[in-house]
Amino acid sequence: MKIKKSVLKRLDNNRGLGLIMASIGCSHSAARDYIKYNSDNLTKAAMLKTIREEFGLTDEEILEQESKESETQDKAII
Repeated sequence: MKIKKSVLKRLDNNRGLGLIMASIGCSHSAARDYIKYNSDNLTKAAMLKTIREEFGLTDEEILEQESKESETQDKAII
């Protein structure tokens, strides 16, 4: 699961970085890296709750849809 680029842009400022740091307990540089690489850490329950509350978005508006190909690859690995 990944965060949509539009949400990443909204988080990429001092306030957004502060929200990430407070929500998941990381350093400023780690929060920047999470945004830069669209880290799975941004999809932790506490972080998703913060994004929903701060921006008034639903999970569908926050998260990218997984492609059918991705789902097929995941099943093949199992």
